[in-house]
Amino acid sequence: MCLWIEAEELNSANCKTRVQACTSIAKLRSPVNKDICNKLIHMMWNDWNCAVRHAAALALSELNEAREMHNKQYLHSAKLEEGPTAWRVEALILIGQLKIMTPKLLPTFLRCFNDDFVTVRKQACLTAASLMMKDQSILNQLINLMQNEPIWEVKVEAINALKKIGWMNTALRELLMWAVHHEEEPSVRIAACEALRTSDAKGPELQHFLQERYALEPNAEVQRHIKGLLKKHGYSLQADERKIHEIKLQVELLCTKHIITQKVLLIEEMGKQQQHKLLY
Repeated sequence: MCLWIEAEELNSANCKTRVQACTSIAKLRSPVNKDICNKLIHMMWNDWNCAVRHAAALALSELNEAREMHNKQYLHSAKLEEGPTAWRVEALILIGQLKIMTPKLLPTFLRCFNDDFVTVRKQACLTAASLMMKDQSILNQLINLMQNEPIWEVKVEAINALKKIGWMNTALRELLMWAVHHEEEPSVRIAACEALRTSDAKGPELQHFLQERYALEPNAEVQRHIKGLLKKHGYSLQADERKIHEIKLQVELLCTKHIITQKVLLIEEMGKQQQHKLLY
C-alpha cells in the first residue's frame, strides 16, 4: 500500500511532492517493479523540475534493478552528443549521481573530455570523480586535460578527479611534481600538491624537490600546501642553503635588465640575419 501511494505521488503536479516520493521510494526495502523504475528513469531525463530530475536519479542509484534497466534502454541516449550544452552537462551530472557506466555509454562519455565547451569538459571531470572508475581510457583523458587543457579550472578538476579515484604511479607522480613547479595558476599548483598527498612514495628526490619548492614558491597558499607535504613525509623544511642561494642568484641574474636587453638584441640580430639569407 505504501509503495502504491508513493508511485501515485510521482505523478503529482507539485514538484516537492514528486521529490519526496522519489526520496521515499529510494528508502523502501521492498522490491520495486519495472513500471516504477521506468517512471523514475523517465522523470530523471524529462521532468521539468531540476530537483525532481536529480531526486529520481538518486532513487535509481539505490535500486538493484536500476543497472539492467538503465543499460538496456536509456544510457545509450544520454543526451551527451546532441542538443544544447546544458543538456550534456546535466546528463553528466545525472550519470555521476547514478554512478553507473556501461560499455555503450563509455565512448560517448570519453568524447565529453574533448568537448568544445568548458562547462562540459569540467563536468566530465566531476563525473569521472563520482564514478571513481580506474578505467585506463578515463584516466588517460584526465591526464591529457591535466597536461594540455588551456583553462585552469578544468585542469584543477582533472587533477582532483585523479586524486579521488586514487590512481597513482611513478609517471603521474612526476607529472604532478612538474605541475607544482611550472604551472602558472596557484590553484593548479595547490591541486597538484593535494594529489601528491595521496602518494606513499618517499625518497631523496622527492625530499629535495619539496624543500626547494618550499624555499622558492612565491605564493603563500601554495607554500602552505608544500609545507604540509614536507611535514606529512617527516622532511625538514630546510633545504641545502648553499644550493638554494645559487638558484636564487641565477633567477635574479636572468631577470636583470642587462641580461634581458642582451637577449632582445640577440633575437633582433638573428632575425636580421635570417631576413638577409632569404633576400640573397
